[in-house]
Amino acid sequence: MQEEYVRLFVASRNGLCHPYEGAYLKDNRMVPVLLATLDREYAREGLIVSIDTLPDHISVELEYMSFLCGKEKGSGGELKDLFQKELAFIQKHLWWVPEFSVRVRAKTKSIYGTASLIIEKLIERDRDFIQQKTTR
Repeated sequence: MQEEYVRLFVASRNGLCHPYEGAYLKDNRMVPVLLATLDREYAREGLIVSIDTLPDHISVELEYMSFLCGKEKGSGGELKDLFQKELAFIQKHLWWVPEFSVRVRAKTKSIYGTASLIIEKLIERDRDFIQQKTTR
């Protein structure tokens, strides 16, 4: 499984399935701006990304969404604001996941392909749910 991970996400002659939002930007000169923006967004919630991980890695972005979703239970009257924050994050920072998922599934039939599709569909479902809840 480790070999498959390396082949897909670390070193591949046939093109990587980059697990970083910055790899999907049209202008890679914007990557430093993206990283700084994410660091600030996480810091506003009191979160700091580990020094050995970039803030635009899919695992970090999904963990941040999980953190926001975890705040829903005790949010009371602030639930609509929290939903807006989640929706904004999905639209601004998880827009690239469908392309990532397609690339992964095109290169493997392993668990990574299945997982990428599940992640893509969960984000889509969360986005649709939030839009439904905030338009009432």
